[in-house]
Amino acid sequence: MNCKNCGKELYGTMQFCPDCGADVDSTGIGGKRRFGGKIFTPVRILIIVLLVILAVVLFVLFYQKPYEKVIERYLDSIAEQDVAMYREALFPKEYHEGMKKKLLCKDDKAYEEILQNALRVTLQMEEEKYGSGIQYTVEGYKDVKKFSDSERKEYQESLSKIADMDIEKGYNLKADVKVEGSNGGAEIEKTFAVIKVGKEWYVVQVL
Repeated sequence: MNCKNCGKELYGTMQFCPDCGADVDSTGIGGKRRFGGKIFTPVRILIIVLLVILAVVLFVLFYQKPYEKVIERYLDSIAEQDVAMYREALFPKEYHEGMKKKLLCKDDKAYEEILQNALRVTLQMEEEKYGSGIQYTVEGYKDVKKFSDSERKEYQESLSKIADMDIEKGYNLKADVKVEGSNGGAEIEKTFAVIKVGKEWYVVQVL
């Protein structure tokens, strides 16, 4: 028998037309259609979910600015007390090598202890306000301004006192950050300066 709504051939004891979604009674008469004529079968639902996930992934990969990623990585390093992540987000590798020598660190472990202390102090300041379990969520960015030539040269000269590096470009920007802890939370504004050295972006100033 055929569906009386769209003419699609029906088999066995189908309750709904697989093509238009119309209800089918024992005589094959097409009835009321569901969801605009389409049945949301598990396969269709899975396809929709996968398409949504793909859209989100593509957005993150192609629409999020590289310097936004390094800012969020920097904030995550504080919340997670991850010294390796902190080191990667804050200043280029050459700078850290230069600082090790300037601080007379006998090895990499001694230098990482200094960074770990800096991380701990930063987190403690946040915990005094919001309690333990600090988490950061960046709600958005604003007032994004590219370095002028004079600003870029100023950072170049300052950082070159520690190590030679070539700053390709940089930005000053503000981030609306939601901070949450065991004692509550708040929405705050943080100002960042980020630079690009080679192919990577780094945080060089936080206010």
